[in-house]
Amino acid sequence: SLELRYQLQPGNLYELRAFADLGRTNFTVLTNHVVKLVGFEATFGEPVSASHRFYQLVITGQID
Repeated sequence: SLELRYQLQPGNLYELRAFADLGRTNFTVLTNHVVKLVGFEATFGEPVSASHRFYQLVITGQID
């Protein structure tokens, strides 16, 4: 299985995205995080499949 670990900082909205092909702009949102006051380490896991996937963590907004 695959396990991704990433640090999230307070005051941000995040999306973890997966792409089947880096040359395309369409993606699947795997999870969303809203981090208000305290940052933390997040973990995402899924079984490994025969096809390749590319992952991207994106800040999609900020919280005041």
